[in-house]
Amino acid sequence: MKKFKIIKYIFGPLAVNTYLIADPDSGECFCIDPGGEENLILEDLNKRNWKLKGILLTHGHFDHVAGIPYLKEKIDIPVYIHKKDIEIYKRAPDSMERYLGVRIENLPEIDFYLEENQELSLGNKKLFVLHTPGHTPGSVCFYGGGCIFTGDLIFKGTVGRADFPGGSFKELIKSIFEKILPLPPETEIFPGHGENTNLKNEIENNPYIRE
Repeated sequence: MKKFKIIKYIFGPLAVNTYLIADPDSGECFCIDPGGEENLILEDLNKRNWKLKGILLTHGHFDHVAGIPYLKEKIDIPVYIHKKDIEIYKRAPDSMERYLGVRIENLPEIDFYLEENQELSLGNKKLFVLHTPGHTPGSVCFYGGGCIFTGDLIFKGTVGRADFPGGSFKELIKSIFEKILPLPPETEIFPGHGENTNLKNEIENNPYIRE
């Protein structure tokens, strides 16, 4: 199986997981959910001589998008999100100011919309987009190379919240059972918050799946 090189960061007061995912052969990479402290991302890009192709968003909540303006200013790269989360993305500066008292300045327009089963290339490796609504209407996961980036859909031992505007617990559980559980049990799960896990562990121990 073609593996990616993955660097994980934990940014901001809500401890969001931000990822650089790269094809080590070509040096091409994506940044998933940049939550802040973007200088660390730039340092790793320069140190490894990786080429950042774009910013991929699992959903539009402010803690997952706060680092976009700085990265976009330093490297002119496209930003991707599912179209059903565009309004949540646009509200992110106001939401962050309301919850944390600070504002995201100069949040850029979205460049491309993500779609179910869309293929994203890094060198000769592929990431596939899975539309997984529930936490938000446009939540997506990125799957490939034996791993999946799940945003706030599923975490180690639990699942994401569904009580925000546009959320649905019924849809969230449906997304997990229809899109995540059919994957190979050894699939590594890289969530939007907390520790990494794998699908086998969640099938055996996550109470929301066991029930």
